[in-house]
Amino acid sequence: MQNNNSNNFENVIQQAAGKPKSLIFNFKKTYPAYIVLVLFIAASFVVQFFIKENVESNRSIEFNKALTSITTRLGNHYERHEQVLQSMHGLYNENIEVVRDYFELYGAVPAKTYSSILSLAYVPNVIGGNWESFHFSARSQGYFDYELKPPGTRDIYYPILHAVLLEKNIDRIGFDYATVPAIRQAIEKARDENQETATNAFALRGDTL
Repeated sequence: MQNNNSNNFENVIQQAAGKPKSLIFNFKKTYPAYIVLVLFIAASFVVQFFIKENVESNRSIEFNKALTSITTRLGNHYERHEQVLQSMHGLYNENIEVVRDYFELYGAVPAKTYSSILSLAYVPNVIGGNWESFHFSARSQGYFDYELKPPGTRDIYYPILHAVLLEKNIDRIGFDYATVPAIRQAIEKARDENQETATNAFALRGDTL
């Protein structure tokens, strides 16, 4: 009896092992896991999309803040420099003559206050025939070695007479901007249009650019 039961049990196991597995049966058993997997993948894509949008939005906000800050600082910087120019312009409008000491005293304040100001200079318009009298006047103000740079006879001169800070610009005293076409053009445009004019960047001194 016991042998019959053992044989029946073994036959049942063998039949179960040899029975082909049903794909439908397996899918019924596993489809919840597939659904969870699909939902998880879809959720991960949604989360990635929102994270990406959030990161890009934050970057855009930070960039705009930085841009606004830089633009504001540049605007304020320009306004301060414009005020300096207007102040120097007013100095000559209110005085018939501005001598060296007065110019250096007046111009040293903004030149020392703003590190971005490399130089403030007074460049008169000297007609060729008046050079000798101008030369004498320049030397009488303490520029005992005042000479035209580069030397030569011209119809018009734009020589640097005063400059601050003098110790950093002493080599520029006497330089004639009429010999530099771009600068001469800017000077004459500012004079004719009575407004501020800028040139392209150029080597102002030996320690610049």
